[in-house]
Parts: sequence; structure tokens; C-alpha cells
Amino acid sequence: MTESPNHIYKYVSLDVAETITVKSTLKFTNPSKFNDPFDCDISRLKFDLSATDKTIDGEIEDLKKRFNSNPALTPELFARSYKESQINKIKRASVCCFSFIPDNRLMWAHYANKHSGACLIFDNLVENKFINISDSRLTTVAVNYKSFDEINYFENRVEGIKNLFGTKSTEWEYEREYRIVILESEGLKEFNTRFLTGIIFGLKVSDEDINTFVSTCKSKQINLDFKRTKRYQDGLIVKEM
Repeated sequence: MTESPNHIYKYVSLDVAETITVKSTLKFTNPSKFNDPFDCDISRLKFDLSATDKTIDGEIEDLKKRFNSNPALTPELFARSYKESQINKIKRASVCCFSFIPDNRLMWAHYANKHSGACLIFDNLVENKFINISDSRLTTVAVNYKSFDEINYFENRVEGIKNLFGTKSTEWEYEREYRIVILESEGLKEFNTRFLTGIIFGLKVSDEDINTFVSTCKSKQINLDFKRTKRYQDGLIVKEM
């Protein structure tokens, strides 16, 4: 699977597609609200301070200097407090989910209102995807569908985050999921309008609804590529309108 695809896709209902398009916002969700309770389960990460990477070492030294004047802060208390602060930071994280593919029938059925919704097309090569969130604060990960590898977060923080947020059981493999993760609270985040490039309408979206959607975009000077799905033997094909 390509780690960083050129385009990523988001299956949504038609009304959500219009909201995303008109308001230029995407919802980031805390994993505690995901359908799968095993998804992003933080208990699968180790937090062992006996082995740390250089980034963690530098961070700990800076914190020690800051609190050095506090005689009540013993090494044991400091270690426990630091672990708790890192765990709480991860627990606050939020995720925006996409897919690698625009023509999966199960995805259309499960996430795009039984083919009555849409699939949004995003240009993953665009820099500064979100307003007021630098790319350096984003972690992107192509989900792997396999058993979870236990990783010590303090030994490799980047791999720990990617492993936690990018590992799901094989039952979900049909989603071909790609995620953007931020270590910030959930909510709507405004994106760069260049990030969203097109929309694919589902099989059951009427011509009237498509025309209304296109007219709304044109009235607000939103330039998108408009496509729609068509039946192709036992599958779907995405075609230009």
C-alpha cells in the first residue's frame, strides 16, 4: 500500500458533502467515539522511560530544569507525572479518516448513505492542508490491517503514534483507510480550499440533486471536478460528468 497517495477520498452523505464543501471544514474525531472499541486502544502502547529516544531525552531535560527548584518533585514523581502527561496528550488526539479508493461498493453502502451520498476527492500533495495547523503538527498514516505490534512510545514516539493510530484488524481491510492525526482536541478544522478538488456522486443521487449541488458550488465560486458512479458489470466505475 502506498504510504502517501496523490489523492485520498472521503465517503459521506450528500448533506455532509455540501457542508464540507461550502464551509471548507473537516471533522476530526476522538478515537473513543469510533465504532470499533479496539481501534486506537492506548493500552497497547508501552510507556517505558528506561529506553528513550533523543527527542524524549531533550524534552525531559528541559522539564527537569524548569522544575528543578521544586524539592517536592522527586525523580519518581517526575517520571510518573511525565508519563501521565504524555498519555493524556495522546488520549486527546483526534483523527480525520479517508480512503485510498473511490469505487468500493461496501464503502458507498456503509458511509455514503447506501449510494445516495458522495465521495469527496482530496489532493494529498497540497501543502498546508489546514488553516492554522501546520503540516508539522499532522501525522499521516496508511492503516495496516494486522496484529498490533507492541512499541515503546518513549523509545520511538513517531512509530508509536503511527502504530497506535494506524493498525486495525483484518476485518476492516476493505476500507483501505488513510488517516490524518493531530494531538489536539476533536472538532471541525478549516482546510485549505486547494485541498478539496472534486466530488463523485453515488448511483442513487438524482439528476436534480446533482444540479442543485453544482449550482450551489458555482454560486459560491467553488471550483470542483464533478464525477458520478456508473454500474460496470458487477462493480462501479467513476466517470466524468
